[in-house]
Amino acid sequence: MQFDAIVVGARVAGCATAFALAQRGWRVALVERKPRPLGGTLSLPITQPRALARFRDLGLLPMIEKIMPHFKQVRSYSLGLSKDITIVGDCPPFNGFDFGVILRREVLDEAFLDYVLQTFPQHITFFGGTNVDALLYHEKTQQVHGIRVRDPQQTHTFHAPLVIGADGRFSLIARLTQATPYRVRRSTTTLFYSYCRGIDMHGLADIVFRSLPNQRLVVFSEVGDGLQTISAWFPVQQFPLFRTRPTAELQETWESSPELAERMTQIQLVGKTMGLSPQSADGYFRPTGGPGWALVGDARHYKDPASGQGLHDALYSVQQLLLAIEAVTQGNPLTLHAAQSAWPQAMARVQQRSDAELLPMYTFTYTFAEGLTRPPSYLEHALLRAIAENPAITQRFLGIMTGATSVTAFNRLAPLYMLRGIFPF
Repeated sequence: MQFDAIVVGARVAGCATAFALAQRGWRVALVERKPRPLGGTLSLPITQPRALARFRDLGLLPMIEKIMPHFKQVRSYSLGLSKDITIVGDCPPFNGFDFGVILRREVLDEAFLDYVLQTFPQHITFFGGTNVDALLYHEKTQQVHGIRVRDPQQTHTFHAPLVIGADGRFSLIARLTQATPYRVRRSTTTLFYSYCRGIDMHGLADIVFRSLPNQRLVVFSEVGDGLQTISAWFPVQQFPLFRTRPTAELQETWESSPELAERMTQIQLVGKTMGLSPQSADGYFRPTGGPGWALVGDARHYKDPASGQGLHDALYSVQQLLLAIEAVTQGNPLTLHAAQSAWPQAMARVQQRSDAELLPMYTFTYTFAEGLTRPPSYLEHALLRAIAENPAITQRFLGIMTGATSVTAFNRLAPLYMLRGIFPF
């Protein structure tokens, strides 16, 4: 079967890629190893305003608006990051959005796939329950020009000048192309979470962080459709405790705070208690692409979920892919020759540019995550106090997550904020 592009993985990054290429008239094979319905995936997908802006820029806001009644809009935050300091503020707006949303993946992913297939039925062919066996290479140039797949009945070969891996952290396409991770960061914290009902949210912000004993942090919020979510963040050294008794450890976490325990008397957990193994949670960048191939979404870049940037980063990588296509063919499908000659250079430029743009948030995220589950240092305490006591600084700090504040701009002023925390003036 011959296509203009093959996209492997049909969740957020894969669907966004297939949609964007179909908009340009490409014939796309969308290949997903899971059969429909796709079901949930390990994710606490807070969608910040900066991610909603990227959905809009890719022409996907109608899909979000269609499923929005199922979700709770996030307009306020309460970050209790130490015993005596709580940062409370409204969601700083970014590019026309003054709210975020927790887009539950079992709802979002299925609706997203429906939307792209219904919008471009003539351009996107979906292959569900289909596993990739191998990449097809040109014998002399070693250029990728297709994939070999198998479904429950038989084996097929799909051909295209461009194969795009949107297949997540454990990307087979990345492994087969030897796209080696770099700038790898070991996570110092990890989490377990569950959906639930019955938390008393009266008088609280839409998302609540609370620092608790035993170097743990609990996070909870409404998510829509009568559901809530509760999670425990903790140092990776405590992972064996959660792995063997996840629900009991999650309950013991919130019960360690008398204030929270009073709000949790009616809580009922819904579904499984799920967690992120430290062995598979390293942050990384991978090469953006090479002769006949590219990576998007978590296949290209992953960071600790503490800053809530996962969906934003997935859509950003799709936009960067489109910029490369515009540079090589003005948006038209690649030829085999262009995929071999011009495409690797375009991908190298995209990689350099996107790395530079993503690196400040990457560094901030690991600094922020590491500080979540331990007492702050003297200078960190001073900074947190200045943030909590000054509404303007609160907005700048919360704006890092929403997109309203650049990490670089905040870091430039952080020493001044620390001084304010030490010597109020």
